[in-house]
Amino acid sequence: LMGGLNGLLSRYANTRDIILGTPVAGRDHGDLEGQVGLFLNTLAIRTRFADASTFEELLSIQKSTLLEAYAHQEYPFDRLVEELSIKRDVSRSVLFDTLVVFQNQQDLLVSDELALEGLEISSYAHMEKTFNK
Repeated sequence: LMGGLNGLLSRYANTRDIILGTPVAGRDHGDLEGQVGLFLNTLAIRTRFADASTFEELLSIQKSTLLEAYAHQEYPFDRLVEELSIKRDVSRSVLFDTLVVFQNQQDLLVSDELALEGLEISSYAHMEKTFNK
C-alpha cells in the first residue's frame, strides 16, 4: 500500500522524495499491557527513489525503508521534530501531509450488529504473489 501510494504521489507532486506518516502502537513493553490509555507514536516514513525506478524497485525500496523505520518506532516524534529544528505551522503537520493508517477490517465482516439496509459485505478471496529476483 505504501509503495503504491508513494508511486501515485510522486507522479502528482513530480518528486521522488516523499514523506508519509503512519501511526504505530506504543505498547512494546510488557509493563504497559494492563494500563489504560493511548500509547501512540507517529513514524515519518521518508522514501527516496530514482526517476527511472520500476514499480518493483519502488516496492523493494519501500519494504526496506519500512523495516528500518519500524526498528526505530520508539523514538518520539516530537523529539525528532525538535532535533531537526523545523519551524512548526499550526495549519499543517510538520513533516508530512499524508497519514496512512493500516487497519484490519476482518471483524466487520462477521459482526451481526453492523448491518446497513441495502448493503452487503462479503470477504474477497485474493491470492498473494511475491516476486523474488
